[in-house]
Amino acid sequence: MSRGLGDVYKRQLLLLAGLWGCEKSDIMLYEQNAAVYFESGSYSYSFLEDPQADTKTVRLMVDISGSQVDYDREFTVSRPAVDTLTTAEPDQYKLGKGMVKANEYSGYVEVEIYKDERLNDSIYQVALEIQPNENFPEVRLNKKTMILSFTNKVIQPANWRWLRWYFGTPFSTRWWTFICEATGRTSLPYFPTEADKETWWMSVGEVIAYQTITRLALEEYNAKHPNDPLTHDDGDYAGQKIEMPD
Repeated sequence: MSRGLGDVYKRQLLLLAGLWGCEKSDIMLYEQNAAVYFESGSYSYSFLEDPQADTKTVRLMVDISGSQVDYDREFTVSRPAVDTLTTAEPDQYKLGKGMVKANEYSGYVEVEIYKDERLNDSIYQVALEIQPNENFPEVRLNKKTMILSFTNKVIQPANWRWLRWYFGTPFSTRWWTFICEATGRTSLPYFPTEADKETWWMSVGEVIAYQTITRLALEEYNAKHPNDPLTHDDGDYAGQKIEMPD
């Protein structure tokens, strides 16, 4: 009887050891299958942010899944094999290599864009797709592509989803132009969740200071034009009075 029970226990231990070995193998396999994907599906830039520049290197951020490693890892992006979205000409941009630095969970790919007269009255865009490689054998299908747009015109800043908390949800050409004129700036590079602090360096305190300057300028404008307050000139709120958050 005891010998039979002992055999049962041995078989159970062997089974558990086998299962543990499989789980360990699965975990190791999961850790090896690192993936890289774009943080956002779109990014826009206007050369009005730096009117004197003829070129701009845009840094598009990516995140990874899987474990950190102690060495730099490169990845590449290219135009999709089937591309019906790109309107930019090949001489308007240059794709750089992607990089995730050692011990980081985020990285970037740099794209150099060029300013010329074609951008004066048009917005050009290029579709980009992450390509799997030995460093990142997997990509997330729903986040492997992104659209980069660029122009010389006034457009909604790439970080408006953060600025709207300080300047109001509606965006319009007239409102953004007024903000830039009131603050004396061509951009407000505030993006607190973005890992790229070289591009998005502005603190919340600075944004609040510019918010106050803009609020006072708006109040002064409306006081001087009691029958014609500042209104949105385009977008979903065209014709409506501009209001700032309390």
